[in-house]
Amino acid sequence: MHKATSLPSSRKPPRPPLSWADEAKKQVGEIEAKAETFAGEQKDAAAERLVGIAAALKDVAGDLDNRDEPAVAGYARDLAKGIGRVSDTIKDRDVGDLMAMAEDFGRKQPAAFLGLAALAGFASGRFALASAAKRERDTPRSVSSRQVVASSPGPAQSAPPRPSPRRPRDAGHS
Repeated sequence: MHKATSLPSSRKPPRPPLSWADEAKKQVGEIEAKAETFAGEQKDAAAERLVGIAAALKDVAGDLDNRDEPAVAGYARDLAKGIGRVSDTIKDRDVGDLMAMAEDFGRKQPAAFLGLAALAGFASGRFALASAAKRERDTPRSVSSRQVVASSPGPAQSAPPRPSPRRPRDAGHS
């Protein structure tokens, strides 16, 4: 048997060859580039969604004018203009600038920041639910849920009760 030797504590393990470090840096750089591209695409998509919301609010303002609701129409028009300005800001800035703006706003107005974050979360949740419902309506099904409900026994057609299985009592134990 030979005795296992250990390195003295003052010695450091050998460094990996430089090519490994270079390869790791290269991969990190590629990941960062992909993340930046993805974030930019999401930023542009968000700006376009806001343009759509602003346009819808302008249409609502026009409908409200036709219904003789000029005060509410004015609010809708002002909101559409504000959303349009936010959209323009998002389009004109890079992701890093937008993150810095959000952090700055969060420090200066924490209550408003949390309120807007909650509102954005609520809006995102509603959007996700509406999108899921639309996909469900648009997806053809082989069996509709009404057919399944109609074929299952309801209160008037309830299945007869089943007897519960009973174990025979052991004569020696009660």
